[in-house]
Amino acid sequence: MNTPRLTLTNLLDPQRPDPWDPHTWLHWPLDNFQRQPAHMDPGPVLILGGAGTGKTHALLGRAIHLVRSGVDPNAIAIIASTAWTAQDMRVRLFQVIGCDPAAVGLHIGTLHDFCLTKLLRPYAASLPNLPQSFSVWTQGQSLDALARIVDSDPQVRTARRRRTDPAPILEWISANAQRTPGQRVKPTRGEWYRYAVKYRREKEAQHSLDRTDLLVVTHYALRKHAHLRDLCASGPASHMLVDNFEDVSPLQYEIIRLMSEAERSVCVAMDPNQSLGRPGLVLPNAFDSFTTDHDEKAEYFLDINHRTSASVMASWRSLAQHDAMTALQDDRQLELRPRKLRPNAFAVDGTPQDQYRRIADDVRRWVEEGTFEAGQIAILARRRQSLLRLRPHLEAAGLPFTALGDFIGTSDPEVQPVLAMLTLAVNPRNVRAFHNAGNRTPDPFHRDVNARIVSEARSAAAHPDTDLIEAAIQVRAGLPPDSTAHEDLSRLIDLYHELQGMMADGDSGVADMLELVHRQIHGGDRASPPSSDGMTRLMAWARNCDDAQIKAVFSADPGDGPAPVNGRAALLNFLDRMAAGIYIPPLPALGAQIPLPRRFSSAWRPPDRRGISLATMDMSKGMEWPAVLVADASDHIIPGHGADGDPAMMAVEQRLFYSALTRAADWYALYWPQQRDDGTEAAPCRFIENLPQ
Repeated sequence: MNTPRLTLTNLLDPQRPDPWDPHTWLHWPLDNFQRQPAHMDPGPVLILGGAGTGKTHALLGRAIHLVRSGVDPNAIAIIASTAWTAQDMRVRLFQVIGCDPAAVGLHIGTLHDFCLTKLLRPYAASLPNLPQSFSVWTQGQSLDALARIVDSDPQVRTARRRRTDPAPILEWISANAQRTPGQRVKPTRGEWYRYAVKYRREKEAQHSLDRTDLLVVTHYALRKHAHLRDLCASGPASHMLVDNFEDVSPLQYEIIRLMSEAERSVCVAMDPNQSLGRPGLVLPNAFDSFTTDHDEKAEYFLDINHRTSASVMASWRSLAQHDAMTALQDDRQLELRPRKLRPNAFAVDGTPQDQYRRIADDVRRWVEEGTFEAGQIAILARRRQSLLRLRPHLEAAGLPFTALGDFIGTSDPEVQPVLAMLTLAVNPRNVRAFHNAGNRTPDPFHRDVNARIVSEARSAAAHPDTDLIEAAIQVRAGLPPDSTAHEDLSRLIDLYHELQGMMADGDSGVADMLELVHRQIHGGDRASPPSSDGMTRLMAWARNCDDAQIKAVFSADPGDGPAPVNGRAALLNFLDRMAAGIYIPPLPALGAQIPLPRRFSSAWRPPDRRGISLATMDMSKGMEWPAVLVADASDHIIPGHGADGDPAMMAVEQRLFYSALTRAADWYALYWPQQRDDGTEAAPCRFIENLPQ
């Protein structure tokens, strides 16, 4: 008798299981090589494999196997390298369990997100060096604080220098915070030391942490407090699954090691060819470190490529720096692909703008001819600036697109004051939030008024027991009742007190608070939609957070109904996720629906954003598309000038280029202009020479 062939269709149950019953979770289809690490008993596991071999797939399969074996989902933490890849994992599991994995307790996020939401927030009371009511700065807030520090430097103003970019200063501060004293590097300019001290004092004064602080404080707490390590071993970090392990920094590795040292139930997946970290900021040899610290580990090598066509695989094999990753076998299913396209390279006669116009025209032609659908195409670039310059040409061509990594709240003028007001509600000593919440208009007069009010309120709040709202009430008493400043300050104070009432009310969710603040700051009513896309996505994420929060407080018997929700805790969780870089990306596999818990309905759905994906090369890691276009593949951009004469940095640039090409499943194309913006001749990326013709 012939045995029926096992396919994905055979493995899927005809009816959706109940996601809150772990024994009904669907099987996860795995090949023979992926099944071994996924179904191994709890313990240290190392998964090695090249691009397209299913390392992430095996990692998620291990999580499902643990749940089906009786492990509490709340004890499993899946650590992703970026917020985008974490969201991609949630989408994959959503299609299997029928709801957002967070609703059943499974944590999927970056290490920053895990440290904040699972360790620092819940156990802040037991950590003496951590403020009880702290807020977390987003990347944009950190850059904003540094920009103000630099602009206020009297030496810079006297010398009339060109305005200093705060981005490299923040990069230097963050990098040195994660290095050992012997590895720290000197800044490019001497005054950066002074800026770093002022930046640290600014954070302390506002009871705030930045993204790097989350790692530094967590590492210190784990080393100094044994009870916290015990809590990790028996709680949220009982089973740790780490993807893209090749990119962990020494500090991140120490945190993972400390959290998993008791049971040592840790599984890591890695590909050394895709290590994108700068020298000093990435573990020199993650494989050796893991092997040394886990004597009785299980090691598995995945060598079957499941997604890449033979021509694309031949291209990136020539760029691989680790020979073991080039010995991949081509999956025979690839012979059934409908298109046989060879990779191509286009030298565009003209400037970068001519190149962007050519890319938009080519993509429009391919979509119109049916060669690819818009959602099957990704355009990658080394720099975000290239994508910003490309966007107008895509808009002119009428092509839908979505920018990966376009975080909520970092630059949207409609979002910033709203998030600032919510931050002020949970931390009334946050000076910058106080200023931004009142800065509702770009009018310079109002900015000056707000700055003066902030200064006066800050002076009035000098006493440790006085917050800015109490100080603002004192300042308002000295303002003319009919003045604009009195009106603005009154609106801010009244809104703060209304939010305090909503946080005390168990029936109010984050979305309700968000809508209230948006109406008060920008006007309108519930029926009027936000004018910006960023605000629309922010409200979408708030509704998702509320639904997950409702599920999180369900009693053991769902029939008893939901318990009251702590409004302040829910709002803190929401703001923390904003700071950790969580955003609402397009979900084409789900018809652009947000993964909401299945037991709760919501009439609202985000707009359909299926279209071309725009991403930087490093942001695209872990993703895949049938067609990938690389823009600005010029030698002065890939690799950049900073890599010349530095073999270690040149190796990083080559791995970045390798990672970009491995995102393509069927076909890729390289574009570069033959002239730079200044009219000088531009050469193609030197790595192209290694590609097979």
